[in-house]
Amino acid sequence: GIDLFDCVIPTREGRHGVIYTEKGRVAIQKTDLAGLYKKDKPRAQKMAVMRNIAFYKNLFKEIRSAIENGKGLGALKKKYKKYL
Repeated sequence: GIDLFDCVIPTREGRHGVIYTEKGRVAIQKTDLAGLYKKDKPRAQKMAVMRNIAFYKNLFKEIRSAIENGKGLGALKKKYKKYL
């Protein structure tokens, strides 16, 4: 909801086979999980969506914490520079 501004990115990307990680955006079809994605697409999509929502939830938790503690967002920008 409100933290994501009703963002569809985590769910849409998950359904299309993309997972968000701290190391970057990963296309499932280009990983060892490609077999699972082809074998049981609905299950793989569900797992990817859940992973992406968890990633975004944690990202916004870190943003809130940085703001509340007056640390600024500089460290987070470095950590998540792949997404900027």
